[in-house]
Amino acid sequence: MGKTHIRKTRMSKFFADSSAAQVKTLGLELDFSSRGFGIRSERFALLIDDLKVKVANIESGGQLKVSNA
Repeated sequence: MGKTHIRKTRMSKFFADSSAAQVKTLGLELDFSSRGFGIRSERFALLIDDLKVKVANIESGGQLKVSNA
């Protein structure tokens, strides 16, 4: 737990942030501790090239317009 897990595909990399450390760094955390769910992340998708965020798509209000797979 607490490690970043990376899954590589031919064109993309996906990672899990089990401790929410990266999400907190990005300011995309949601605190549902009062409901018993702990820290969660907002729905988002990032396009990162050469360690720079080129595009940040962040959902608003629980919608599924920019991060729907």
